[in-house]
Amino acid sequence: MFHTLLLPLGQDAKDRPPLARRLGDPLEVVVGIGKQRVYVAAGKTPVALLKQAMRGASSKAGRKPPPVQFTLALGPLAGLAAEVSPEADRGPWIRLGQLLEQASGRVRLTAVPVRHGAHVRVEAEEGVFRALAALALPAGAAPRVPPLVPPLVPRPRGR
Repeated sequence: MFHTLLLPLGQDAKDRPPLARRLGDPLEVVVGIGKQRVYVAAGKTPVALLKQAMRGASSKAGRKPPPVQFTLALGPLAGLAAEVSPEADRGPWIRLGQLLEQASGRVRLTAVPVRHGAHVRVEAEEGVFRALAALALPAGAAPRVPPLVPPLVPRPRGR
């Protein structure tokens, strides 16, 4: 079962045009309720996103899902930040958005309850780290990434 909430963007909000372009106006939030799960999606096509998430979860039947889990694509968020930032501050946001769109730029958060708290795990795809590293370099400079495993050096034979 789906429940829909339509949230109009403020008419006097200075960032209304970019928000409306990226998220839709009104912002549509859809909540899907299953037997043991609740799904939430928002944006221009939240029903399609919700159905995709529900299909993905049903394909993993038999595995107990964590109580809280979400995935966030950072490329569109960087693009939105570029649009709503002052003109002088847009460059790094635009560059970050482009880098994250080229590579996998998603972050996943999972939370599982433990006694007196929660175990929270945050996973970032490789593209997130590559984008951040590239942002730290001057434009056009190639990043130097050391290998994870040192190269094999042949041992001298016999003595």
